[in-house]
Amino acid sequence: MEREDDRLAKAVALVLTRPDLTPERSTAWLSEIGAALAPYERGPIPVWASNTVRTLRALYVLADLGVSAERGGHPLPLSCGDAVRAQVAAVLRPLLP
Repeated sequence: MEREDDRLAKAVALVLTRPDLTPERSTAWLSEIGAALAPYERGPIPVWASNTVRTLRALYVLADLGVSAERGGHPLPLSCGDAVRAQVAAVLRPLLP
């Protein structure tokens, strides 16, 4: 693994720091991901779904801690971090054992 999921989560989180985002716009895209993952609530999941879950877990942490554009830089909060965290948790909850 080359931590692609972490890098993708960081890129998404950086986009979600935009001050013009509303909670709805910050989270609307997650409903499609939730629908795509829904068939895998029980049992094994395909590789793409596993990668998606890892990316969302990393995004959840970044929504809590903030994200910095540079290594060691000052973390910026996501504009609607609470809403993003709540929606990511809602998407992941059915997949957790």
